[in-house]
Amino acid sequence: MKKLIYIGMMCVFALSAFAQEPEQIELGPNGTLVVRTNKKTIEYFETQMKLWEKKVHQNKKDENAWLNYFAATKCAYQMELTKKWEEIQTKPGSKLGMGVDMSKSKFQHQNIAQEAYKNLPNSFEANYMMHFKDKYYIKNDYSYLLKAHEIKPYDTKILDALIEYYHLVNDTVNLKKTAIEIANSNLISTNEYNLAYNLLTELEEQAILLVTYQELVECIVLQQTKNIKPKVIITTKNVIAPTNQDEFQYTDITLARMGISRRIQEIITSGNQKELQENHTKVERNYLQDFFNVNQPVYVSLNSINTFKDDFSNQLYLHGLTYRYSKQPANYIYKIKENYEKNYSLDYIKHDISPAPSDNYEQSLYYMYYPSALKLYQFYKEKGQYLQQQEMKKFIQQLAEKTGKDFFKNSDLFKENEIVTYSRAEIDFKKLQESFVALNAVEHIGKFEVTNGEYNLFLKNLKQSKNYDLYYKCIYDSTRWSSAFPTAYHDPMIDFYHHHPAYANYPIINIPFEGAVEYCNG
Repeated sequence: MKKLIYIGMMCVFALSAFAQEPEQIELGPNGTLVVRTNKKTIEYFETQMKLWEKKVHQNKKDENAWLNYFAATKCAYQMELTKKWEEIQTKPGSKLGMGVDMSKSKFQHQNIAQEAYKNLPNSFEANYMMHFKDKYYIKNDYSYLLKAHEIKPYDTKILDALIEYYHLVNDTVNLKKTAIEIANSNLISTNEYNLAYNLLTELEEQAILLVTYQELVECIVLQQTKNIKPKVIITTKNVIAPTNQDEFQYTDITLARMGISRRIQEIITSGNQKELQENHTKVERNYLQDFFNVNQPVYVSLNSINTFKDDFSNQLYLHGLTYRYSKQPANYIYKIKENYEKNYSLDYIKHDISPAPSDNYEQSLYYMYYPSALKLYQFYKEKGQYLQQQEMKKFIQQLAEKTGKDFFKNSDLFKENEIVTYSRAEIDFKKLQESFVALNAVEHIGKFEVTNGEYNLFLKNLKQSKNYDLYYKCIYDSTRWSSAFPTAYHDPMIDFYHHHPAYANYPIINIPFEGAVEYCNG
């Protein structure tokens, strides 16, 4: 009986080992691991690699088998690379950007691409693999990509890479054509479009925006197909601060549009490739410093900010979905406020008209709102703008639902407002009475305007009496300075006019009609 059980168990194990069948492996933009399938394990991709390897050995002309063999191997390679990189970053003394040695990895997709090309040199699949076999996004040779496009002009797998290439070489005709193809192919989700739109809308027309490669495609498609901020220059860190020889040739093309190609060229030609590699950090810092010194406003998207963490963190200030470079200390809270109140399209979050995020990448689109939303919430709280504060709290809760991360739990920032109990405001009624003159037997009018100090005493008494509803109806609106005079610079007045002791005897302004009535009735 025991023997039968043993034999049965062996059969079960044998069947489970062969249960997995070869499956189509999808690669994402730039031939990378699709984040939407990132729930698969490295063991899954290794098994798929072996299954497709058998298919290739059975038929060396099987284009689909070669492509899936390559894709499974590259996915496993990227997952192993990510794991090793994370291990390095946790070690003491590690620096952002430290390399990972993958020469001994068993997942060598580069060799698969070369072998496939030997067998199928005129196939779309082999040229696709040859283009995407390298680790660098920017390449010295784009002939494989262009050959793949020539073989299959309408294959959507290479559209992202094509739009990046045409953007690099400033081929405006093919750039627009490819952007239209991407828009018509539904390769970009609604959530991605909305984030790209909001990224662009917070910028000036002549700004420069540094983004990730994924964001680059999305923003360019909006520029080319919807004419959204078409003059904004969009690029990536690898272009303006090249780290390998293949990237150098495209630096001048991009930087020429910014007026700084000469300086960058002098740096590149002043040393050889060995010196550039040995002094990677120093050289990159020089490139970036020259870039940030342009006369145009420079922004870095939140998804790209970590690559600038070490050298420029003190000069990059939160602006919304981006950080803006500034040599001087800056606080862009009022720009963040304007973004949320006027610029951003947020209906897809607020009214839940977009599907729930299905993967980590989709969730990351919502994470980008957290820093500015939290800062704006704190601003509303400090300014006593209760209604706006509650609206922003609701928005952050909606973000939490989308991402599964609750920022409210165990956080003092989001505890319900506790209205401060003031000691009774001392009002000098005799002095107040002396400041009025009689209009007639029953009506009096003040000789002077009501001051900030006097109105603040009125507000304090409303708080003391716990008449919170009336308090929020009567509170002044400091932001009216900017809304009434949008072309003028009024940030100091917004910050200080109603609060600073220096303005205590200045006339109270920007109060609601209900506030004026209640003050007189009080």
